[in-house]
Amino acid sequence: MCNHRSNFALAVVVVVVCAPVAARANCPAVPNGTFDTNITGWTNFGVWDGTLGDPPGSDQVGPVTAGGLTTYGDALSTCLPVTPGDRCNLTAEAYVPVGQPTSGSGQLGYIYFSDAGCSTPLSLSATADLTGTTQGTWLPLSTGPLTVPPGASSAKVALNVGAAPNTSMTINWDNVVSADLSPVPMLDPRGLLLLAAVLAVAGALVLRGVRA
Repeated sequence: MCNHRSNFALAVVVVVVCAPVAARANCPAVPNGTFDTNITGWTNFGVWDGTLGDPPGSDQVGPVTAGGLTTYGDALSTCLPVTPGDRCNLTAEAYVPVGQPTSGSGQLGYIYFSDAGCSTPLSLSATADLTGTTQGTWLPLSTGPLTVPPGASSAKVALNVGAAPNTSMTINWDNVVSADLSPVPMLDPRGLLLLAAVLAVAGALVLRGVRA
C-alpha cells in the first residue's frame, strides 16, 4: 500500500494534467437565430414568416427582384464583436419555396468589419451556398471552420438571396447558429516541465513506499 506522500504526489499529477491553457471566447452567439416569434435584431429584406420553420417561425428574405442584372439582398444580424484568430462554424437551415426560379441562389456567411461599429467592411468569410433547384424542403448549411481574419473588430451574419436577371427570388432561413471551435485543452511549456518534475518525484515516492 502507498503511503501518504505518494498519494499526495499522484494527486498533484492529476491537478497538473487537468490544468489546460486558458482559452479565449470564440465566435459570438448569433442573436435571435431561431426566429421563433420575430426577426428582431435583423435588418434588410427580411420579414417574419410564422408558417415555416422548426418550430414554426423563420426569416423570409425577399422577394429580391432583378432587372437586367443579377441582384442580391441580405438579411443582416446585429453588429457582433469579434477577435482575430477566434474560430467557429456557422450553420443554418434554408428553405426555397416551391415555384421559385431555379436560377436563384442563397448564401450564408459572416461579413467582417475593421471597426467596432460594423461600418467599414473588411472581408467576407467562408460561405455556404445553395441553389434554387431544390425546393419545398429544409436544407442544412454549414460554412465549415471559420477563423476571424486579422484586422477584424466586428461582424454581421448575412443571409443572402440572389435573383437572376428578370426574376424574383425568396428564401426562408431558420436556426442560425455560430458554434465554437474551442482549442483542445493542453499544457503550456511551463506546465509540461512541471508535470515532468512532479512525475519524477511521484515515481521516487511510489518506489520508496513499495520498498517500505
